[in-house]
Amino acid sequence: RHETLHHLHKLLVQGENDFNLFGYMGSYIRTVLSVKVSAAQGKTPSGVNPYVAKKALALIPKIPQGKLPLLLRRFYEEDCKIKIGLSRPKDSLVQILFEIT
Repeated sequence: RHETLHHLHKLLVQGENDFNLFGYMGSYIRTVLSVKVSAAQGKTPSGVNPYVAKKALALIPKIPQGKLPLLLRRFYEEDCKIKIGLSRPKDSLVQILFEIT
């Protein structure tokens, strides 16, 4: 957990936009889940760059069973909070990272 938060803090200190980081991470979780579902069906994921799909396939075995849908749901919930002003992207990222690490 400490290492993950350290990397997030480092990115923010370097000037990365917290909205962009939140959006990128949420999008990547959707992509990984899409690749996982497609692979389980014996299909090639449509609309996903082959290089990105290959990296996602390598990542999938490292993620505990059932964790991806829960993680995607958490990004959706935090995104809703951000949009109505109950949270900021940085705070939502920290909250999600605490939950998954």
